[in-house]
Amino acid sequence: MTQDDEQRARLDQWWQRRSAEERAVLIGHRRGELSADYWRMVMDAEPLEPNKPPIVAIVSDNRTGRFRLAPILAEYVELKATQAST
Repeated sequence: MTQDDEQRARLDQWWQRRSAEERAVLIGHRRGELSADYWRMVMDAEPLEPNKPPIVAIVSDNRTGRFRLAPILAEYVELKATQAST
């Protein structure tokens, strides 16, 4: 299994753990900001390897806690949004 395959498998597992409501929020905000309420859910995406940093490192607004999806996660959610609309 390649590194890309492993990463995709981990993201697939993360997506499967999401409720329908969480998925809808992610899809709806994939190009914008998410409320701080969703930070833990997003950080639940597992790192590719145990000793490496998470693939979803994010930067949030210190005042509001709002944040954007990390690029790899945004791409994955975009893929899921496209699959959901077909």
